Amino acid sequence: GERIIDLLPWIGQADTGSTAYRKELLDAILPLLIANPIMGVPDYDSRPELQFLRQGEGLIDLVNSYIGVAVGSGLIGLALFVTVHGVALFGLWRLLRRLDGDARELVRVLFGVYATVLAAIATTSSISIIPPLTWAFAGASSALIAYHAPQRRRPEPRKNGRRRSLNAERYLST
Repeated sequence: GERIIDLLPWIGQADTGSTAYRKELLDAILPLLIANPIMGVPDYDSRPELQFLRQGEGLIDLVNSYIGVAVGSGLIGLALFVTVHGVALFGLWRLLRRLDGDARELVRVLFGVYATVLAAIATTSSISIIPPLTWAFAGASSALIAYHAPQRRRPEPRKNGRRRSLNAERYLST
């Protein structure tokens, strides 16, 4: 029990260097984001005010994918990023209420893993497999939502091959 508590961020004592670095990163990045909220700071790596964050490998590790998106693309990019994933998660949640059986279990598992990945990227940089993984979950979620979407009535083609709109049919039948 004591070992687990020591590993928890901000509570435990096992890795205080990582917590301190994250706090310093946030304290240094926020003024830059406030000064450049629309487009971000894509050249953050060369900014003199961030050089103290450079680590032994010679890079500035953004240790939070959301901060990485905000720095690279501004708050507009961050809003789009969060919106895509938020809409996909919300769609899965709505789908959970409509389905039953094995389909419901599949959606439940996808929702749980996707939500976990989105929580995990708050604690890691966008390196290696992380970006493709998040977009793959967004794509799989969207495909599953579209597959289970209620079928809408499509207008019948007219004799000359053109379609009539549903509204036109209603007015023409009176």
